[in-house]
Amino acid sequence: MYAIVLFWPENNVLTVGATTSTSSTTVNMLGYKGEAFKWAAHSGGGMDITFPAIPTNQMPCEWAWVLKIDNLSGMNSNSDTLFWSKYEKSNSESMKHPNEV
Repeated sequence: MYAIVLFWPENNVLTVGATTSTSSTTVNMLGYKGEAFKWAAHSGGGMDITFPAIPTNQMPCEWAWVLKIDNLSGMNSNSDTLFWSKYEKSNSESMKHPNEV
C-alpha cells in the first residue's frame, strides 16, 4: 500500500487506520535512503508510523511524501493507495512543513 502524505504529521506520528499489520510489515519513504520507519500496531487494526528527523538535504521532496507500506494482512501489495491530507483549522498550527518546525 502507498500512503501519500501532504502535511508533515503532528509530533512526527502518522496514524493510518485502514491497515492490518503483520510481524513482517515494513514502512519506507520513497526516495529516502535512511532506515525503514518505526511503527506500532493498533489492537483493532491501523497503525502509528513514526517519522524520523530527516535533514532537509535528505528529503526526497519538499511538499509531499510517499510511504510504501509492505506486508500488510489481507492486501494485495502495491494495489492500494491511501491519501493522507487531513488539514483542519484546529490542527493548522501543529501540521507544519518540517522546515517550519
